[in-house]
Order: sequence, then structure tokens, then C-alpha cells
Amino acid sequence: MIQTNSPNDPSQPAATQASHLGVDLGGRHIRIGAIDSTGKLLTFRREPYLPESLENPQALTAQIIASVKKIIEDYAAEGNIKSAGISFPGLVNQKTRRVVEISRLPDFSGIDLHSELSKAFGLPVLFENNANSAAYAELMHGVAQGAGDWLYLLIGANVSAGIVLGGKLQRGKSGYCGAIGHMSIDPSAQVIR
Repeated sequence: MIQTNSPNDPSQPAATQASHLGVDLGGRHIRIGAIDSTGKLLTFRREPYLPESLENPQALTAQIIASVKKIIEDYAAEGNIKSAGISFPGLVNQKTRRVVEISRLPDFSGIDLHSELSKAFGLPVLFENNANSAAYAELMHGVAQGAGDWLYLLIGANVSAGIVLGGKLQRGKSGYCGAIGHMSIDPSAQVIR
């Protein structure tokens, strides 16, 4: 089932509001929202993955592109979207802009997804893991504004953390700071993915 919500300010037509898109690839759904420069949610859409999207990275890429184009069409703000951020449940190499490892979704390691999405949207696109994305949102527009040092712990389809020190999101030398992932407590236990 696809859910949509458009909490727009009726005094200002949606198409006149400059906005930024956020795309969250979760364990079971794609969630897409548009916010204005103050962080106010302008519109939101959530849809389940298509069965083929869970098996094939090209099919998932096509679903992401179609979903974003649909929210732009529904929102009627194509010329007003300034950027898009894509959040992944896995590891993202910031230098190469490639998804290195991803949980519960097809392997993107051989695909230049960043270039494909940038070209399809005609926008600057930022890739980030889901915990860092959530931490950045809190830092910019949430309860952590002005806070110096803190940790955003994400427990969902995977376990990860967004670490903020001195008011800045930390990625570490390798770029994977806070990527907790699977921890073996019992060496004979099954690895959960």
C-alpha cells in the first residue's frame, strides 16, 4: 500500500516553496519526503518495494527513480527541488559515492548509482547511510540543534549510529564511523542480514 501525505501550508502553493528531497531506503519500504529550508515537511510518500526490486539493483534503481518522479509530479514542484539525499541501510563510501555494502537489498557495488540518480533527477544527490542521515536531520532541524557532542542510535533493519562531535557529523578516516552492524556475541550464532 502506498501512503501519501501533503501537509502543505495552504497560504503558499507547493510549487513556490523551494525544497529538498529525502529518500530513505528502509528494510521494507521506500520513504520519500520533501522539506523546505527550515525543515518543515511539505509532502511525504511511503511505498513497499516491488518484488523484483528486492532481487535486482537495476529494478530497485528504476523504482527509486519512478517514485521520486511521482512525488515531484504529485507535489508539482519540479523546478523548486534543489537537492536530494538518499539514505541507505548499509555502508557508503563518500569518496567514490558508491554503496559498498547494503542490508536486505540487492548488491549495488558494481553500479554507479550516484551518477544514475543525479542524471535522472537533474539534481545534486548526497548519499549517506541511514544513521548518519537521521543524525544530520536532527542536527540541522531537530532536537539536536546547537548540541555539541551526541550519538544517534538507529535500531531497525540494522544497527548503526550517527556520531556528532563539536556539532559536526563524524565519518572517521575510513568513512564508516558508527557503522555498528552485526556483532558476534555467540561465535556459533547465525549471522542475521
